[in-house]
Amino acid sequence: MRNVLGLVLLSLLCAAAARADDDPRRRGELDRLGTSLPTVAPDPGRDKAPVRSPPWCAEAKAEGSWAPDSIARTIGAAQQYSNTWSGYMDAATHTCLYPNEPEVQKAVAVIEQLWINLTGLSEAEAVETIKLRVDKAKLKADRDKLCEALTISDEVGGEEKAFMETRRALFGCHNGSDVMWSDSSMRLPDDLLTFLDMSANEPDGLVRLAVVLDESRFALRQHDSYFDKALLSYAMHQIDFKALSPPGVLKMLDSEPYKGNSFARTAVLESLARAKMAVEAVEEAVKKKSSDADWKELLITAPQRGVDEWNAEAAKYKNEIQRSNAFEQKFWGPSRKALQGCWPVLRKDFLVLAKTLKHGNETEFKEALSDPIASLLFSRLAACAPVEQDKHYAEVLLRMSNDLRYARGPRLAAYYATLDALSKILADRTKFPVEGKDLGTFGVRALYRAGFDSAYKGRSGMGFVAISAHGVVKGVKKVATGVQISFATQKHQEMNRSCTQTGRILQFRPDGSPVYYEKCHDTGLVTVDDTAEDITVTPEWAEGIKPGMFLHFDAAIGQPPGRRGLPKTTYTDKNKKKLVNFYGFAL
Repeated sequence: MRNVLGLVLLSLLCAAAARADDDPRRRGELDRLGTSLPTVAPDPGRDKAPVRSPPWCAEAKAEGSWAPDSIARTIGAAQQYSNTWSGYMDAATHTCLYPNEPEVQKAVAVIEQLWINLTGLSEAEAVETIKLRVDKAKLKADRDKLCEALTISDEVGGEEKAFMETRRALFGCHNGSDVMWSDSSMRLPDDLLTFLDMSANEPDGLVRLAVVLDESRFALRQHDSYFDKALLSYAMHQIDFKALSPPGVLKMLDSEPYKGNSFARTAVLESLARAKMAVEAVEEAVKKKSSDADWKELLITAPQRGVDEWNAEAAKYKNEIQRSNAFEQKFWGPSRKALQGCWPVLRKDFLVLAKTLKHGNETEFKEALSDPIASLLFSRLAACAPVEQDKHYAEVLLRMSNDLRYARGPRLAAYYATLDALSKILADRTKFPVEGKDLGTFGVRALYRAGFDSAYKGRSGMGFVAISAHGVVKGVKKVATGVQISFATQKHQEMNRSCTQTGRILQFRPDGSPVYYEKCHDTGLVTVDDTAEDITVTPEWAEGIKPGMFLHFDAAIGQPPGRRGLPKTTYTDKNKKKLVNFYGFAL
């Protein structure tokens, strides 16, 4: 009986197979699939996909009764519209309905080859990522889990927030889109470059990967008139191109929250391959452009010169920079109390450098403050000022810092070196295809903006805006409220005049009243006393100020010794040959 039942089942299976093989409609659909598949060759340097049964059917959830020739139509639609490459995954899933058909196996090779060409993945990586993508339910669950983990407290800003927002952009967590490499509209934080260039902690591999993707993607689009302008970004971001470490990025997948996450793995594999492909295209374009000496200066020589100069200077002030980095990290944290004590530390570090800068006069010293390291240290000091200093004084320092060349690290040093080089090129080649504005900008001055908000918070009074005066210092003495500075008597003679009104009308005022001509004559020289009134300043600001020096200051309304003042510039004498104090910083 058991043998008879086996023969019956075998005969039924053979009959079913014969019916499927002999089905004219299905045979026609398979034939149409075979003739409508596109011919896809490997792009230069890409692996070749083999013809075979789909290797992803254990992960795919193939359902329904899709016609075989629909696979070709799905592939065609995905090819036509670059933002619908997910159609390749739909087509890959449908191949699992007919895994043993020769025409379908050819479709498998086409799908895989298109994926390899689009992403730059190796053949093995292409199969792995397709396997991960066709398991849509798991991929979505892992994506949601990853994006939920990539969050940061609203109390935290600065580098930690910028880096986290960049990771979220890399994985497409911002707007529910797919991964960053496939979405050209995805944007990184405006202040990212600020913290990428200088921060207490180095950006991790995922942050750097996102930057490389963002700054190289233009090279994979069709080249147009914008290409040369976009290529200029290489001047700054070749640092990241060279520093990106694929093994280091992949190692991050062994740690939380990426470990065991299918979405994280496929996104990273695809992003690394895509970045490698884009960077190769950029490097090739740079190589071609560099046959022109001026382009080589712009893209390679000048940026490297800027980076080398930055690194050499930064090495001299390594400890000072580390302490200012630590301050800024606290500045963006949730606690204001954590910033207490920042002023004496940052002021001392700034003065170490400031005293080495040229300071023959105010103009010379202001220009010298745009030295990259000086600008960096001064901007951090200005941001600290609202924490422990008079807020009007803090505002003065913050505004001053905003007028300096913005400096953070080697990328901006490369930027300025390239800008200077471009200015010289344009002076010689008036039709050169790029101009200064094409170098772009480098985001917002986040620290300045946040520091300014802090300076205005809770501020009251007129500050140092009522009177601006100058004079030769007569005396410097300590008082209960600070250091009182008095000034030597200062008089000058000027001609006095006397005027009388005539009966001749000059004009009429808006209210209809007349204005008459006046008749004036000199009455002789008179002596005018313009001796500056005493001011009282913070002891720290009076450092280095001595009798005989020439002081220019702003002061508030009031009477000595209660009249507060802010020393702006102090010279050794009234000839103003040597600046010795600048806004309270003894030089």
